[in-house]
Amino acid sequence: MSDKKLTAKGTKAAGGKKAPVSRTAKLDPAVAEREQWATLRPSMKVEQAMAYDMDGTYRTKALVSHSLFGLGVVTCLAGTRKMEVLFEEGKKLLRCH
Repeated sequence: MSDKKLTAKGTKAAGGKKAPVSRTAKLDPAVAEREQWATLRPSMKVEQAMAYDMDGTYRTKALVSHSLFGLGVVTCLAGTRKMEVLFEEGKKLLRCH
């Protein structure tokens, strides 16, 4: 067997250790959500936001005004009776009808 280091993923280098695998740095989800918020915020019209109601019916991209979290935009409907809303502080999973 040779003492040369192998660079293929999952192969072993000299000394029986795995060869290092380069990885790209992942963006922190909270940072990504804040950046998404900053991009969307200028186009939001506060006067069109619906007051959040647990029994309300919502669509994707609808603006929601929540008493605790503030202004948000519905990013997706997550299963039955739930929706994901992006607020300035990040995404929240809220109940809906």
